[in-house]
Amino acid sequence: MSATDLTKAIADCKVCDLSGSVCTVSNTSCLFDKMSSESDCEKLSDYVKTEVNIYADKSKNFAARDIEECFNYWALKKNDAALCNKLTDATNCFETIAVATSNYSLCLDSPSKTDCINHYVTEKKVLSPCKDNLIKLSLQEEISCKSTYSNSAGVPETCKNEFSNNIDNEIDCVLQKIEVTKSQLTDANISICSLLSSPSLPCMVIEAISANDPKVCDKDKEADFANKCYFNLAKISKICTLEVCNKAGQVFSDCYTGIAIREKDPVICTNYARDSGKDWCYTEVAKAAQNIGYCISVTDKTLAQNCIAYVTDIKCPDDKNCNLTKDDCSAIRAIVNKQQLEPTWNNPDNCYYKVAIKNLDIDACNQMLNQQSKQECLDILAHS
Repeated sequence: MSATDLTKAIADCKVCDLSGSVCTVSNTSCLFDKMSSESDCEKLSDYVKTEVNIYADKSKNFAARDIEECFNYWALKKNDAALCNKLTDATNCFETIAVATSNYSLCLDSPSKTDCINHYVTEKKVLSPCKDNLIKLSLQEEISCKSTYSNSAGVPETCKNEFSNNIDNEIDCVLQKIEVTKSQLTDANISICSLLSSPSLPCMVIEAISANDPKVCDKDKEADFANKCYFNLAKISKICTLEVCNKAGQVFSDCYTGIAIREKDPVICTNYARDSGKDWCYTEVAKAAQNIGYCISVTDKTLAQNCIAYVTDIKCPDDKNCNLTKDDCSAIRAIVNKQQLEPTWNNPDNCYYKVAIKNLDIDACNQMLNQQSKQECLDILAHS
């Protein structure tokens, strides 16, 4: 841009006060738009930005800050990261261009590589920069990067708390709590599994679903690992059928339990689960179906108590949010009688009481065996 053209551009962008005595380029973008290229930025120091007509010595040329602003303008306009190096603080310049060009390797030249990478994963919602060996993040920086990604990807706080927990909980978190449509696993959802402390198992489960091939679980030759893979796959995907479990062999018998949970069918526990795992299978199905009646098939006395407690906690976390029914209470009574349990916290009367109070149901009160408790229940309803 010639000196004449630059002088004219500056004049065109100057705004004067009401008296006309002070004129300045208040909107520098106006001027930068008129420039031919970034090469004109260096020339600005020779020109007057603020012109004071009465007191010429008060006039001011374009300062170093204006020149940097000019280079930043052209860097972003041309997506030219090399121009960022003209800036005193180039962090934002590198961050913006890295995102605009989908090139996170530019962050290597940023004065704050970590901030640049974290900005990139937040904007792009991708995990790959956190694990790229070329970026050479320290362990602490990688953890920070993954945390930034999990926040931007919408991973619930409950999931993040479970990353250090047992692997089954982690899989449940990724595949269930995150809003993943099981039949439409996106690249973003698949990458989330890599955030887990032990990513191989959940990634294998997701790979099996994506490939529509349960045999992916056979990739790992360790029986316990494969068993967990089949179990978790069976819980959430119909590609794991009884026939698949049969071919997997007895060592993978938890595969049947996974199907029983998915189908909420205790008969599968009866017919297929190994004897040592039947009680666990019945309990998991009871929890999945929220059906206390399924607990009656549990043979171990302690596990039967636990089964009742698990389902009760799910259906009735507190008195205000209690969805127990009289059928649930009848089931508790049947299990207590069958197992000859001590009627403590598994007391059927407690269940009937909660149902009666919640639903103003006199019949529920009348089902209570303890006469004093029954009368208290009836008295409360009478005054309700």
